[in-house]
Amino acid sequence: MSNGGGMFSPEEVAYLKTLPAVAEATARRITYSEAFKQSCMRRYHAGESPVKLFREAGLDPALIGYKRIERCFARWRKSSGDAMAGPRYDDRLDAASAHVLASMQTVTSDRSPSQSQAPLRAITFPAASRDGSVDVRDLMIYQQVRRIDELEQEVGTLRMRLNLQARTEVERAV
Repeated sequence: MSNGGGMFSPEEVAYLKTLPAVAEATARRITYSEAFKQSCMRRYHAGESPVKLFREAGLDPALIGYKRIERCFARWRKSSGDAMAGPRYDDRLDAASAHVLASMQTVTSDRSPSQSQAPLRAITFPAASRDGSVDVRDLMIYQQVRRIDELEQEVGTLRMRLNLQARTEVERAV
């Protein structure tokens, strides 16, 4: 949400609309497909992380925000009485992933060679060319940077737990 205040830029809206998990997107709102909602709830009840489910669908928390994911799951839990019925998003996941990449490649296919060989720069989501197209490479890099940061924080937390556990074991031995 590069515009701040919970608003998506036109480029972000264009990207969101290419995703099979998204039924509709505006500057302020995302409407998810019923199949995606049901799949998320089914997999969530099986123990999978909501953030992981959204990330797999191309909806990185860096783009839509962790709070939006939390609120979606809170709403969906309240209305998930018949979440196990209906179309299965999981069955289409591989095809959907291919669709996302194909959509993003179509959006960027009009770029000239000189544009694609531009020097590296600080990444802000989404990186758009003069004609407003989104470069899938920049999107992927942006998502990977966010994921690496998340994993580094998790490693730090786990190291602290290990150190605490080791100290406790040493104290017990003494």
